[in-house]
Amino acid sequence: MPRTLLTVAAACALAFSVSVPMTHASADAQTNEGRFHKTAATRLIDTRLSSGPVAKGGSLRVPVAGTSGVPAVGVKAAVVNITAIDTSATGWITAYATGQAKPWTSAVNFERGWTGATTATVPVGSDGSITLSLGNASANVAVDLIGYYSTAADTTELGSLALIADGFRLSDTRQTTGPVPGGATMVQTFRWDNPIAKPTSVAVNLTAVKPEAYGWLTAYSGATVPKTSSVNFTNGRTVANYTIVPVTDLGGGTYGFSVHNGSAGATDVVVDLLAAYYDNPNGLGFVYNNVAPRRIIDTRVGIGAPKAPIGPDSVLVTAPPADLYGQFTLGFTGTITGVKPTANTYITQYSGMNADPGTSNLNLVAGQNQSNGFGTTSRIDDQNKRYLSLYNQSGSVDVVEDVTGRFDASPELIANWPNLPGLTQPAKGFSAPAPRIVR
Repeated sequence: MPRTLLTVAAACALAFSVSVPMTHASADAQTNEGRFHKTAATRLIDTRLSSGPVAKGGSLRVPVAGTSGVPAVGVKAAVVNITAIDTSATGWITAYATGQAKPWTSAVNFERGWTGATTATVPVGSDGSITLSLGNASANVAVDLIGYYSTAADTTELGSLALIADGFRLSDTRQTTGPVPGGATMVQTFRWDNPIAKPTSVAVNLTAVKPEAYGWLTAYSGATVPKTSSVNFTNGRTVANYTIVPVTDLGGGTYGFSVHNGSAGATDVVVDLLAAYYDNPNGLGFVYNNVAPRRIIDTRVGIGAPKAPIGPDSVLVTAPPADLYGQFTLGFTGTITGVKPTANTYITQYSGMNADPGTSNLNLVAGQNQSNGFGTTSRIDDQNKRYLSLYNQSGSVDVVEDVTGRFDASPELIANWPNLPGLTQPAKGFSAPAPRIVR
């Protein structure tokens, strides 16, 4: 049985879609448990316009349920972009469910004077809100809603299933169009040749490379650029952020989304695809489940890995704690942080099922801490143990990783478990042409 999950995960990663015969439960028999719901990109709070900076050690309650198109009940976790602005010192933000004890984890890590963002998946408290707590510094905070994961109590339309896979580079303007000018928009399209499982959103790692001015990138779908940000950057500093963006069905198996450069200067843009969310009438796929926020790797103190930084051109293979996952768990989501890198470098997180996918999750500047959200699949061995791999390009760097959720097989997928090898089909084709720039 462990080999079956490994086979399915590998096949899904290669296909980046699930192609299955329509032989199981109808949509009417399915529930919203663990499904993803995209929302209009909305700024939930910006303390610059309300309460002012959150004090060192202070906290900020952010309502989610019942706001911005989110139902009042049935909300399991919120996917939010958290931006720390004009930080007073090196510090961090911890995000957690309101009413729960503050965990020893971090969602955003920053340097003094820094403005930057991390996308986090945060469990929602019983009152429908999340809490952000400032550690070691004061800062203004902006929170943008990206989407949410539901419980079975959500009676709105059925949400999307998840497929988490090793990364795939969609585009790199350094090799195609050249930098995206300030105020311009990059239109990214891709083909998904699967008529059954249709994508609704994609999870991407979005990187601004050597921007010429202070600014931000906004990933979105539709005709209007929302007043939110996906990546915040300063002049000359390469910065990445994980986000989930809705896609538009352009017909004929082609889907797309846009990336707007909100700065006055040009920047190169790299887009790495990390996951797809899709509608499947069979209910075959993966759903999200909360876990108590937990630190699973900290190379500074030897948690989940040797007590030593990752060296240059090196891979660290770790095994998440066995009580963190179940028999049908494929992957995890949370925050990864690079601590005191000795050189400019990047870190790639991947399953280890295949070679390093040639993507990046963290882009680091020597001496400066940086965090990013992640969603990753895992390698599974014959004993059903999970493994994660981290590659460091240059210098040495300590790595901290906190997990807030996991992706498990849906009830429909579990019910078909004995027959799973026959449910996946070879990839019909996933491809991404060069983006185009709209001024």
